[in-house]
Amino acid sequence: MDFSEMKTPFPPRNGVSAKLKLKTSLHKGHPMHYQSLNAALEQYSGNLTHNPASPNSLALHIDRQTQGCLKLHTPDGISLSLTCRDEPVFWSFHSQDLYDVYLVRSYAESWQAYQPVGHIGSRVNEHIARRPAAEQGLLWNKYFIEQLAAHNAGLLGIGEWHFDYRPAQTLPPRWGECWHDTALGRPETDENYAQWLFSGSRFDALDNNFYTQAERFIALKTHHAEDGRLKYWRKRARQNQLPPVLVYELTALSSRWLILDGHLRLAAALAEGQLPPLIVIQATTARNSPQTAAEHETAKAAALSQYEKIARQTDHNPQALTAVSQHIIRAYDTRPYLLHTTRAAADITPKTWLQQLQTYAAQHGFAEEFERIWTTDSWPMKRVAVLQAV
Repeated sequence: MDFSEMKTPFPPRNGVSAKLKLKTSLHKGHPMHYQSLNAALEQYSGNLTHNPASPNSLALHIDRQTQGCLKLHTPDGISLSLTCRDEPVFWSFHSQDLYDVYLVRSYAESWQAYQPVGHIGSRVNEHIARRPAAEQGLLWNKYFIEQLAAHNAGLLGIGEWHFDYRPAQTLPPRWGECWHDTALGRPETDENYAQWLFSGSRFDALDNNFYTQAERFIALKTHHAEDGRLKYWRKRARQNQLPPVLVYELTALSSRWLILDGHLRLAAALAEGQLPPLIVIQATTARNSPQTAAEHETAKAAALSQYEKIARQTDHNPQALTAVSQHIIRAYDTRPYLLHTTRAAADITPKTWLQQLQTYAAQHGFAEEFERIWTTDSWPMKRVAVLQAV
């Protein structure tokens, strides 16, 4: 099920996607062999393409539904739950005004023990780090696609999925002084925000004021500051050799990033004042313009008329005409738009979903707080008839 009301429009495709030529290995003696990538594509009955306008992005087209460890569910088309081997990992629902998102994390044992991506060895990391910057994003994309298939991650269903590589960024000074409630009753600082992110907090309200992109992460695992690997990854971050953090963008959660792999790498990058390199997985759907043929012709005529008017008024000033030209391009472009969605299975009843959440809240001491918010401020309770009746 795609959440149509939560989709974000993206520009039309620029040109035709080019099919990638997959090699069995990057070069002689290289430890990453892409027989496993080809096996992953065979498992999905899919193929890889890339858009020339987005050199760091790959599109994975899946034609076969596969069962895996992770699965998203929805009881009403907007609330969510994630399970790992059928054990709930989190639940989420929106506030009455659809502004805040309430998140309940279970820290389920099955999820804590599960690794959707295998250990990233130094040979793989160093080899990719030595490649030209223009190649690194595609190599990491291929690596994580192969790993998700090899570890039976699930989550990816039939349709098109974008794997978008984004290089590391330096965070602004005092980036942790943001709108986000740390839920710890402490001043909002870089250190306290990072502590909140990995603290194991079970029930939180997440707002939509993103001061930096670092606020978009949803961590479902904790980390320990004394972990020896943290020091190692901090060194790699300083050397600009930190492997990407793998996240799944959930538009139904205000486009937040669910961390699938790399909790410790994220902690290391934040400690160094960096946003780590990312592989952002996005479920993508093509949609045609809602305009009728008559409306489309009217839009084209209006764009041309505006262009001619601005040309006369500015004596064909190039800067003035450039902006108007974009309107003409959009008016004449009839290609489908790409929308980023959240895909979840509508395979759980509202009653079962709510009972699971109520039981968990009672077991962990926040039943009263949950019931107060659910009955007074939740969107499903106010708007969804089946949940009102539960």
